[in-house]
Amino acid sequence: MPSKQQLEFGVEALDGEDPRVPQVHSSGFWHRAVSAALITFYRRSDRGGNMIAWSEFVGAYGSAYISHQWWPRQFNDFHNGFVAGTDSMGMDVGMNIMREFMPDIKRALHLGKKQP
Repeated sequence: MPSKQQLEFGVEALDGEDPRVPQVHSSGFWHRAVSAALITFYRRSDRGGNMIAWSEFVGAYGSAYISHQWWPRQFNDFHNGFVAGTDSMGMDVGMNIMREFMPDIKRALHLGKKQP
């Protein structure tokens, strides 16, 4: 299991985040895209409310700093770790948006289950 997932799991277990990423059930492309992007930064808590997704931040930036420990000294600094963590967060935003629209894309391309 990659270090990012291990860090995320530990923080989710400690602060009571719900690790499931829900689909946005609203209409309009921009509203769905923005809602899917914001899901990266907040989660549902075990108590039912919303909370900051600390696991996402700790996982992205923590794994970036851990992976940079093996790099040569000129690349093993705060700036490069911060850039790598921010890149990871950006990729997570993109993946959440893709997960939101993938069922629609599959349906439009007829890639769903074949009917007998």
